[in-house]
Amino acid sequence: MLNHTLDDQIEEGLAQLCQRDPIIDRLVKIYGKPQIQPSQESHYTSLVRSIVYQQLSGNAAGAIYKRLQRLYFETPDFDPEEILQTNNSVLRQVGLSERKVTYLKDLAQHFLDGKIKINENLSDTEIGDNLTPVKGIGQWTVDMFLIFKLSRLDVFPFTDLGIKKGLQALLKLKDYPTKEQMVEISNKWRPYRSLATWYLWEVADRGLPRSITRL
Repeated sequence: MLNHTLDDQIEEGLAQLCQRDPIIDRLVKIYGKPQIQPSQESHYTSLVRSIVYQQLSGNAAGAIYKRLQRLYFETPDFDPEEILQTNNSVLRQVGLSERKVTYLKDLAQHFLDGKIKINENLSDTEIGDNLTPVKGIGQWTVDMFLIFKLSRLDVFPFTDLGIKKGLQALLKLKDYPTKEQMVEISNKWRPYRSLATWYLWEVADRGLPRSITRL
């Protein structure tokens, strides 16, 4: 039922975006429907994944994450108590930096202490306030959690490098767009900025399609 409702919201959002923005309309035709269905993993596991993937290429982060999963016998979800009890040197051996080991253990402690309480009724800002006291969780991690775990449809990750690259390509800028430019452009995609975000990532990864002109 959740996925059906989300599908309806995505379809409605795409229809509105395509109607008001011809560039998004072309990107939808080229790349299809955005892949932002919520993951089935726990909130804790989703945040572990985000920390592992911070500031790494997808391939490198994916390899480390798989080794971390194997360390715990590839169970569907990580157990914060198990991670907290694992020796730091063991976690380092899967490829995690010392800093990320600290982040993962602080996250585990917050969950075990009951300090992280997330439910669907909380606003994006309230969820951010709930998560950012954890070491290593900043706005980027919060934004990824909101989009890919909670399926919030009006999130725009201003700090994400891929978003900056995508906008730079669409705007044909010499440098990355300024925060002011990003705010001005993304405002016209409200309340479906998460959908536009997905297409900017596609542009950043694949390059600007020849049939697309500047915004």
